[in-house]
Amino acid sequence: MINVVIIAVIAVIAVFAIRNTVKRFGGDCGCGGSGGSSVIPVEPADKNAANYPFSALATINGMTCSNCEMRVKNALNSLDGVWAKKVSHKKNSAELLLKSKDSAEAIKAAVEKGGYGFEGLVYGS
Repeated sequence: MINVVIIAVIAVIAVFAIRNTVKRFGGDCGCGGSGGSSVIPVEPADKNAANYPFSALATINGMTCSNCEMRVKNALNSLDGVWAKKVSHKKNSAELLLKSKDSAEAIKAAVEKGGYGFEGLVYGS
C-alpha cells in the first residue's frame, strides 16, 4: 500500500514538472501571461524626446518574457524624468532617456520593487 502512495506522489510531481516545462518553453513564464497583453502600458508623462538630454542603458535581470518587459517598462515610465524607450528580456536591458543623471537610485528601487534585479546603469553620450 505504501508503494502505491509513493508512486502516486511521484506521478503528481512528474505531471507538474512536465506542465511547468511546457509552459516555460511555450513562452509563458508564469508572471501573468505571455506577450505582455495582460499588462496595461504606462506611458511617460513627457513624451518629447528633446526634454531628455541623457541616455542610459540599464542592466536588469530576472525578466523571462515580454510580459516581464512590460512590467519593467511600466515601472520605469512611472518615474518622473525617466522614459523607457526599449526593454528586452533577451538582452537583460532597458534603453532609457533621462532628464537628469541622478535617477539611478530611483530606477534601481522601481526595478527591484517589481521583483527584478538591477545590475547597473551605463550612461550614453
